[in-house]
Amino acid sequence: MHLERVIIKNFKTLHEFEISLNKELNIIVGDNEAGKSTLLEAINLILTGQLNGRNINYEISPFLFSKIVVDEYLVKLKSGEHPELPVIIIEAYIHNEPEFARLKGVNNSKNEDTQGVCLKVEFNEDYKEEYSKYISEPSKITTLPTEYYTARLYSFANNLITPRNLGISSTLIDTTTIKLQNGADYYLQKIIEDSLDIKERTGLSLAFRNLKESFKEQTSLRALNDRLKQNKGDITNKDLSVSIDISQKSSWENNLT
Repeated sequence: MHLERVIIKNFKTLHEFEISLNKELNIIVGDNEAGKSTLLEAINLILTGQLNGRNINYEISPFLFSKIVVDEYLVKLKSGEHPELPVIIIEAYIHNEPEFARLKGVNNSKNEDTQGVCLKVEFNEDYKEEYSKYISEPSKITTLPTEYYTARLYSFANNLITPRNLGISSTLIDTTTIKLQNGADYYLQKIIEDSLDIKERTGLSLAFRNLKESFKEQTSLRALNDRLKQNKGDITNKDLSVSIDISQKSSWENNLT
């Protein structure tokens, strides 16, 4: 299988990106933060449906989207417009081969009649009502409501498919994902230690704990916990509640970006 071309829109630092690939070997060179790792993530994502070792639908967050489109969306929304929600698009163009004939069509940004697949991280229309309520107070909105998003894989023949029946495998080897025993990424931990003094680190830790503790005060969570307490007995006779782990083992450093 020869992956001839990859087109990426709105995925992390790759706002508008296109690359042609050689059949045998490709070496990607670029400055730090230029998007080399993001490109590899995107290729692995469209071929496997996996990001960070999990199904993409469990990993969708505002941080997957290009900051450019997120900012444009927020500006338009707060100015009274009704902008379309941003979409992440990753297209993989595959060299025409008989085994991938079912993927051939013109459902791609180039309108080319060729073989390939397109991954879209897009708004799930099932959440139209919830989204309407969400944007009713645009001044309070600070980011994308990615809880209302879903990821779908389409063939260029415009059929929904899954990575499993795509018939292509991919392995992404990324040494930067190796964690220390304490769970904190070494590179990030080093930056924290070198850049912040002890009072600043303590302040960050306290602010993060306060943030997690405030989660239980959310109206929707209080209502959920009240219902769980009333229905106890189905699982256990003890009081049940949903909250966030604020124990020391949940290192605040793991959650910084």
